[in-house]
Amino acid sequence: PVYFFYGKELLLLHKALSALLKKVVTPGMESFNLQKFDSDKTTVEEIENAAEALPVMSERKCVVVQNLNIEKLPAAQSDRLKALLKDPPPSTVLIFAVTAFEVSPKKSAKVKAFCTAVSKVGSVVEFALKDKSALCRALCERAAKKGSTLSPKNASLLVERCGQSLTVLYNELDKLCDFAAGEEITAAHIQQSVTPTVDSSAFDLAKAVLR
Repeated sequence: PVYFFYGKELLLLHKALSALLKKVVTPGMESFNLQKFDSDKTTVEEIENAAEALPVMSERKCVVVQNLNIEKLPAAQSDRLKALLKDPPPSTVLIFAVTAFEVSPKKSAKVKAFCTAVSKVGSVVEFALKDKSALCRALCERAAKKGSTLSPKNASLLVERCGQSLTVLYNELDKLCDFAAGEEITAAHIQQSVTPTVDSSAFDLAKAVLR
């Protein structure tokens, strides 16, 4: 009945959230059985009221709470949230998702306690950035689906210029596929068309400083 999604790989997080909503909410009943909160002013009382409301002509409803800052919750609000997680309404699927800022159970006792509470009744999922080899495979596969060819070497070059975000990588790859028009995507295409990201530039700078 409860999920907590967080992590740096936002593309996969949003895809998982979308898939879960399609699974939970009856098509055509979203206006009745889907309620979303995404504000730093959202209170636990509002979440409670939404979660405890019964679904309309469906087996269950869904409440999505985005970017609730666990760290900044007052003690009274934290206690109410713990009580809600301890005994969540059976007809509601409650989804917490953080996309606007980074959270880490390893660095925050409050976030760790929240994850522990969620894991007792539901699922905690971290969407971490993929490593370079996994990113290269994903890029080669996507290029093939779009009718172009991308070698592992050039996929690696694309990752070096764009960083590890799948959102950025896929956007750049889609443009390259259109530019290549069914032909192989070359290193020259990447060097001419893809602007290095800030993360990539910072990485290059760090290597230069070390040298």
